[in-house]
Amino acid sequence: MYAAGSRGHSPAFLQPQNGNGHRSPGYVPGKVVPLRPAPPPKNHASAKLTSRSQDAPATFAFSPEEQRTPSESRKRKRHKNTFICFAITSFSFFVALAVILGISSKYAPDENCPDQNPRLRNWDPGQDSAKHIVIKEGDLFRLTSDATVDSIVIQDGGLLVFGDDKDGSKNITLRTRYILIQDGGALHIGAEKC
Repeated sequence: MYAAGSRGHSPAFLQPQNGNGHRSPGYVPGKVVPLRPAPPPKNHASAKLTSRSQDAPATFAFSPEEQRTPSESRKRKRHKNTFICFAITSFSFFVALAVILGISSKYAPDENCPDQNPRLRNWDPGQDSAKHIVIKEGDLFRLTSDATVDSIVIQDGGLLVFGDDKDGSKNITLRTRYILIQDGGALHIGAEKC
């Protein structure tokens, strides 16, 4: 045990109160004990072997795997790790691609249902029996409610689609005197599957 001296600078040794303190059994004051066991004693045969080995150069036979240097071993290990990482990344990419394509095909519009075209704009011409409607090139309309007009002319590049539900519950009615569909125009009233 140590305690600070009267000035507080140098430690002073204090004797333990009970006499033996924290000593282990077999403790002898002043004896230094090694921390590791002593080496085994040499016998006469090993002494002869060492003297012979000092006289002649030693030759060893190693297998090709043992002759590789540590740098080659590290290089092979790095190559193997690179291959494993590439394989895992590729597998993950293809799994993600399959999931994305599976989801997108589920929510993709049906090509047989013209009213599911995302380029169509909802159209409601209203109830005006004197109104003349001209649907020209670039006009892509989805009729979503009942309408009454005098006439409808669908020119080249124009499109009018009835936008009913799959079960046909909307029952959209279009009242008009005539509908003229010029060459290249289109009118879709329904489809068998929609």
